[in-house]
Amino acid sequence: MHENHRERMRNRYYVSGFDSFSDHEILEMILYHSIPRGDTNELAHRLIEHFGDFNHVIEAKPDELKNVKGIGESSAMLIKLVEAAVRIYATSFVEVEAQYDTVKKIADFMWPRFFGLDHERLYMLMFNNKMGMIDCVPIADGTVSSASVQTRPIIEKALGKKASSIVLAHNHPHGIAFPSDSDVALTMKLYDGLSLMDIPLLEHLVIAENRFTPIIKTRCGISQKVSGDSVLMGANGFDVEHFYDVDEETYRFEPIYNKITGEKG
Repeated sequence: MHENHRERMRNRYYVSGFDSFSDHEILEMILYHSIPRGDTNELAHRLIEHFGDFNHVIEAKPDELKNVKGIGESSAMLIKLVEAAVRIYATSFVEVEAQYDTVKKIADFMWPRFFGLDHERLYMLMFNNKMGMIDCVPIADGTVSSASVQTRPIIEKALGKKASSIVLAHNHPHGIAFPSDSDVALTMKLYDGLSLMDIPLLEHLVIAENRFTPIIKTRCGISQKVSGDSVLMGANGFDVEHFYDVDEETYRFEPIYNKITGEKG
């Protein structure tokens, strides 16, 4: 009976993909590959009941998954591989820009790197004097705050890469894209530290779900200044007004977010 059911499910997938599948049916089919025999339908229902929906299932930690009856090491690993594969796909979907001269371009580049993460992660993006990206590196995992993030390693990385300017970005998993007081304190700490080395911190984005907020523009009260031979000079192609190319303080990631998550509208 189970084999016939699996065959019907596969045929249904071949005809219409996952468009007509519920969350538990998608999980049911995924689990075919770690549970060759048996009823994965009931197990998929248990996972949805335990975590709430498909996204929260694949975002769960392996130990949390294995707390659900019927999920062993192989099934937990398979589910985490699905999450990792989705993140890689989402990242590769974003077209690489030759020039990241607007906050929208930077935010679109960063959003897929946070897809599915269940903890905070801080990234540093380094740019040359034409706003071409030199590198994008993770700086901290866990609690992102002025107490947990040190200025010196960030300055050393920026100097080592000969960065002309920096943008920071971190996520609020299962939260909202609104900077906390701790986020603002961290931003000011790093802004001041980088300024001493004549490396402008252009912006710090906080990202959650399909939205982001630029912390420097909205919370820090800092007016970017043109000085010396820094990247902020108009001759180097950086225009502060052009940089903030969205009217709203909070921007929605569309259509990329909708394509990856399957949301409509």
